Amino acid sequence: METSFFSIVEKLGIPMGILLVFSYGFWQSVIWFGNRVVVPLQEGHMKFLGNLEETLKTLANGQEQLARELSTLTALIGKELSRESRTDIPSSKRKE
Repeated sequence: METSFFSIVEKLGIPMGILLVFSYGFWQSVIWFGNRVVVPLQEGHMKFLGNLEETLKTLANGQEQLARELSTLTALIGKELSRESRTDIPSSKRKE
């Protein structure tokens, strides 16, 4: 690489050589940043999404259970109210 780098600098000039050095440094820093920051961030996000999916399933199951219990309670309250309305004495037959 040294021979080709020096031959490029010789043919194209020092500014082009400096540009190539900076470009190579930038490329290496992007690779380092990707391996050290982006990959762990992506893995952590995928783990978070897996945990979130499990949490949402648990919440959905809890909501289904609450809906069943609410339906049962509503039916019991309805039966109790209908029983009370049948046992009420009509207002015209009440003693005052």
